Amino acid sequence: PWYILLLITFISSMTGYTYFTSKVQEVTVLGKRIEDGRSRRGGATEIFVLQTDSGDLRILKFPIIGYSFGVDEIYNSIQSGSKIQVRVGMWPPVIISNHAKPQIMAIY
Repeated sequence: PWYILLLITFISSMTGYTYFTSKVQEVTVLGKRIEDGRSRRGGATEIFVLQTDSGDLRILKFPIIGYSFGVDEIYNSIQSGSKIQVRVGMWPPVIISNHAKPQIMAIY
């Protein structure tokens, strides 16, 4: 029972840290692509990537600080050449992984 509370506290801390260290910025979309990825359970998953003037940014599929559902609809609604505001955070958090990459947490 106590370890569940510890796990919830850890996950909440990491998502909170990521959110509070993230930045809102305006980017110009230069292109889009879909990459093949693997989920933790070994299944195939799609990774939606926007090619922007700030570099390639993945759209984060992580509940609470990213998207859970509807990423494909959001991705399809974005046109190349458009300017959008995005919240970009490093995921996984830098303090627990040296493989952190900037990812889009929200598109406004």
